[in-house]
Amino acid sequence: MSFLQSTSFINEDGKMATIVMNSSEKTMSYKLYIGTNIATSIEIPARAIQTIIF
Repeated sequence: MSFLQSTSFINEDGKMATIVMNSSEKTMSYKLYIGTNIATSIEIPARAIQTIIF
């Protein structure tokens, strides 16, 4: 079962925004893959929502 939920969209300026929600009771680490690019060591606190702009 995954405790992370996400959605992504392209802003008017051409940048991608990804919103991630952690519904668990623990801080989690994850990797975000965008094509061949990867953002590593992203952490999200328990019960948090964060936005990553790429």
